[in-house]
Amino acid sequence: LVRRQADLLKDQRDAIAAVDAAHQTLLSLRQQITTTDAEKLLAEQEKDKAWKDMIRLTEVNHEAVFELERVKKRQVEILQDLGKAKEVLNLFGLKDDPAFYTNTLIIDAIVLAASQQDLIEISVGEDDGLRQGHQLHVFRIQGGRRLYVGKIEVVRTDYDKSVCKILPNFRQSPVQVNDRVFSEAKLQLK
Repeated sequence: LVRRQADLLKDQRDAIAAVDAAHQTLLSLRQQITTTDAEKLLAEQEKDKAWKDMIRLTEVNHEAVFELERVKKRQVEILQDLGKAKEVLNLFGLKDDPAFYTNTLIIDAIVLAASQQDLIEISVGEDDGLRQGHQLHVFRIQGGRRLYVGKIEVVRTDYDKSVCKILPNFRQSPVQVNDRVFSEAKLQLK
C-alpha cells in the first residue's frame, strides 16, 4: 500500500508537472497568437494605406494626363492662331517682331559710305538693335547747325554696320560720308 501510495504521488506530481508544462505551452501559444494577430492587423492597416495611396496617386496621374491633353490641344490652337496672325501681318507687309515698332531705339551713327544707287553704309548694326526695315534720319553738321538731309531705311544689317536705302520722298540733299544718322528716339532726347 505504501508503495502504491508512493506511485500515486509520483504519478500525481508527474501529472501536475505535465499540466504545468501544458499550461506554459498554452500561454506561449496564446502569446504567439496575440503577436500574430497584432502583426496581421498592422499588415492589414499598411495594406489599406497602400491601397488608398495607390488610388490617390492613380487619380493624380489621371488628372495630370487630362491636363497634359488639354495643354497640348491649347498649344495646337495657339500655334494655329499664331500662323493666322503672321499671315495677316505678311498680308499688310508688317513685321512680326514687336520690338521693331517700339520708338525706343537710340541710334547715333555716321555715314561710312555713300553710292550713286541711293545706298549708304552706316556705323551701327545688329549689336545696337538695328533691324531690317528700321527707318532713321540723316543730318549734316555745318557751321554748328544741323541740316536735315533725309530719311533712310535699313535693308541689311551686319554685326556692327548696316546698309540703308535713301527714301526719295524725304531726300533734301545728297547723303555724304560723315553725315550723322539718328533714330527718332535719339532726336527726341536732344
